[in-house]
Amino acid sequence: MRRLTWGWTDQHAAVALLFTVALVSSLAGLIDGGWVPVAVAVAALLAGLVSLSLDVWGGTVVGLAAVAALVAVRRAGSAWTRDDFAAAAVEALALICTGAAAGFTGSRLRRASGDVHRSAWEPTHGSLGLLGADAGMARLEEETRRARRNGRPVTLALLEIVTPADDLSAEERSAACRTAARIIESRAGEDDLPFALAENRVGIIFPEIGATAAWDAVGHVLEACSTAEFTFGSERAPRKLLELAELDVGISQYGPGRDTWQTLLDTASEALARARDERGAHGGSHHDGVPA
Repeated sequence: MRRLTWGWTDQHAAVALLFTVALVSSLAGLIDGGWVPVAVAVAALLAGLVSLSLDVWGGTVVGLAAVAALVAVRRAGSAWTRDDFAAAAVEALALICTGAAAGFTGSRLRRASGDVHRSAWEPTHGSLGLLGADAGMARLEEETRRARRNGRPVTLALLEIVTPADDLSAEERSAACRTAARIIESRAGEDDLPFALAENRVGIIFPEIGATAAWDAVGHVLEACSTAEFTFGSERAPRKLLELAELDVGISQYGPGRDTWQTLLDTASEALARARDERGAHGGSHHDGVPA
């Protein structure tokens, strides 16, 4: 079973940060007695709610405004004396941090919502159920950062669908690519993240999985493609996928020299290019990878 924190995204971390800061802000009011803790808790709640619709800097400004309001309330309630200065300073810092944390969290959540909306509603290469390239790159960046933080592996596989015959129509090529992409998507594991880079190129992100296990998963995809059939055209004639298409594969695992999403992508692309060259030299589908 995975540890909870291993499955956290940056959005989970932002929400956890906000709750922690808000709790600390509320507890800071307990330094004072009487009605002041209630006033601090209300100020923290209002600052957090308003700042969720802003960014981190806007949230900081809202936190400062909450501090000014709290000072005004303290003065009106005769709780603004020299003895109250240390407690008021702690409460002020807590309110500013609450506003900033809420603004940061709101920005993260809105960005994640935008990615989900685009990947859910924008058709990708013939309405395939795959993440688009932008969303795929965002997830690769996120998983690479998580691998760095938690010391866990992450592997990227790139699969390119090649239709070498010169006499194929655009419809035939597109049908072959769609069929292969659907197989890749359907064979991906529950935690795997398939995405489309182009009509004939699909990536799969394997969180917390090394290159060996990723090769096993890709092997199941290649096996399924070897027996797949598809239909196209007005006659709806069935054709074997391997009669028209070949698959090249390049894999790269997070490690030294491959510790950012860009270097991981570049290394997988280089492995894919080597596999393409080998296929051109020997014929048939090929694959290549980078050892961990």
